[in-house]
Amino acid sequence: MAKQKPHQKKTYPYVLLKYVALLLSPLIFGIAIIYFQKYLTYNHDPSNDISARISRNRTDRGWRRSAIRKEVAVGRFETVLSPLPTKRSTIFKYDARVACWPSTGGIWIKHASPVELDFLKVSRRNDTEKPSERTYYWARPGNGDPDIYVPPPIQEEDFFCLKLRMLGADFWDLPLHEELHDQPIEYTISPRYKNHLGIYWSTDNHALPSMVNLTEAFLKYGPGLKGYNIVESYAERENILQELGGIHCARQPQTCSSMWCSQYPDNCDEKILLEDYNHEAGRWSRYLSGKEFLYINTSPVTS
Repeated sequence: MAKQKPHQKKTYPYVLLKYVALLLSPLIFGIAIIYFQKYLTYNHDPSNDISARISRNRTDRGWRRSAIRKEVAVGRFETVLSPLPTKRSTIFKYDARVACWPSTGGIWIKHASPVELDFLKVSRRNDTEKPSERTYYWARPGNGDPDIYVPPPIQEEDFFCLKLRMLGADFWDLPLHEELHDQPIEYTISPRYKNHLGIYWSTDNHALPSMVNLTEAFLKYGPGLKGYNIVESYAERENILQELGGIHCARQPQTCSSMWCSQYPDNCDEKILLEDYNHEAGRWSRYLSGKEFLYINTSPVTS
């Protein structure tokens, strides 16, 4: 008969560790279940949209109330955006938020690419403050031909808004009747006028712009739009715009005018900048880009 090993008495630390492990195991298991459920909810719940993630990030990370987490198709990055613009332009990673405040009220906003910033004569390296008020007087093209339309004098902010519209911008009425909840207006409230047009202004002073419906091009070619937003020059954008199905306003002025008036009914009269080819309106591209188009009265504007 085999000898039985003498019973060894378990030490006190061993017993204590055993009971602590028994007590903590349900707690650890419960925590694991909770985090697993959160993981499933975060990745598979359709209601987990960008607004919900913005709210969680702002709370969990202790962001100040004016901060925003912006997500774009090419990646995720964090930046700070005020709910409403306070500057002429605010630089982003890939573009800039450009705004203007017309004398008729409201606000125009466009997220402009580098080539568009060059067209607007806005810095690509630093944020730009709102300039002081000046009055623009349009030069008369065509050696003073009285039959050529010349717009009336225009205030600087209204003139900049015209240039911004000529690239395609969104418009909101002010004051707002909805809360922004500390989020940028672009991602919170639908604009009164939403831009769907891609407009190219030729550097040739005798050529009218080309235009394309970006919404239709997006559905056909995808969000990349054949590199439309990342071109290095306007000449390159012109080629891409034609590949996207764009039209020359010199050849189809009525189509351009129809697209313009459909998008901006309150500014339909500006279609003359797109269609009046016989009156050398192609030279408006020269005016809009800031070349030999105006005389400036630098005296303060008084009401």
